[in-house]
Amino acid sequence: MSKWEMVRLGDEIKVTSGGTPSRAINEYWIGGAGDTLVPWVKTGDLKSMYLSEVDESITTTGLQNCSAKMFPKDTLLVAMYGATIGACSILNIPASTNQACAALLPNNKYLPAFLYYYFLSIKDKLISMGVGGAQPNISGTMIQSLKIPLPPFDVQHHIADVLNRVGTHRKAQGTDRQTGFACEIAVYRDVWGSGDESDGVGGETALRYYYAHK
Repeated sequence: MSKWEMVRLGDEIKVTSGGTPSRAINEYWIGGAGDTLVPWVKTGDLKSMYLSEVDESITTTGLQNCSAKMFPKDTLLVAMYGATIGACSILNIPASTNQACAALLPNNKYLPAFLYYYFLSIKDKLISMGVGGAQPNISGTMIQSLKIPLPPFDVQHHIADVLNRVGTHRKAQGTDRQTGFACEIAVYRDVWGSGDESDGVGGETALRYYYAHK
């Protein structure tokens, strides 16, 4: 059992999504006089912890004529559709998204990096929640219904710092998965404690996911 309060995500974090302007209207995609382009994120862009560049942009006119909306820096984006379910990134820039991205807006209760690592740790669960035929999806409502831990903010910083160092260590050392995982589990346990799931954070689960997918 978690040592911290388990809360319904939607009660603590605002969850929304974006939209797609009509491809048939050029002014929604090609900036003209008095119009500007804004980054437009698709689930295929969710490839790294922080997202600073995207493949496509839409115009402010396009933004105003669909359900897309601008999200601030530090928003956590989570993919909801098909093969990308559970992929996630933290916005490093203000950006809009399509409807396949859930946007978890930043607040004063959760550190974006902590949420990022927590969602990595439950990716398999998110995939298993997918419904539909050839392309299973999850929904914003499903994400809102998730029960997640609410550690103190300083604890969230600590956990994120440990897991950040895991990634930095592996990239710097080029450690093979098995050896690196064993080493960094030891580091995690030394810094955090027992290393099992009783802390409610899924720290080792995040590490296991990291080594399975990197």
